[in-house]
Amino acid sequence: MKMKYVLGISVAIILIGFGRHFNVQELLGKIQHLGSWGPLVFIAAYILACVLFLPGALLTLGSGALFGVFLGTVYVSLGSVLGATSAFLIGRYLARDWVAKKIKGHPRFQAISAAVAGQGWKIVGLTR
Repeated sequence: MKMKYVLGISVAIILIGFGRHFNVQELLGKIQHLGSWGPLVFIAAYILACVLFLPGALLTLGSGALFGVFLGTVYVSLGSVLGATSAFLIGRYLARDWVAKKIKGHPRFQAISAAVAGQGWKIVGLTR
């Protein structure tokens, strides 16, 4: 149980640090010069942006400029699905107790939580 908290706090610190220094234009400029590693770094950045609730519009537009419309769409789709999945898993397993305390007095969130418990993949797909 203690390991869960240590892991959760470590992940939070890393994500907050990343979020505070997240500059989309600078990131896209660096990705442009990475060659074949560019798409992987872009997808990883998109995943982190989803987890940190950072707006993805600039990343989405930047992907089209960097990789073209077709490949940009593919990379954004991969990043957004993996990012949503990561955020879901973090919320479901690492931050579950904290989230449960926060939604205790909110009937809408309790209804979503109950629906996710029953058929999680459908609810994630619908809310995404």
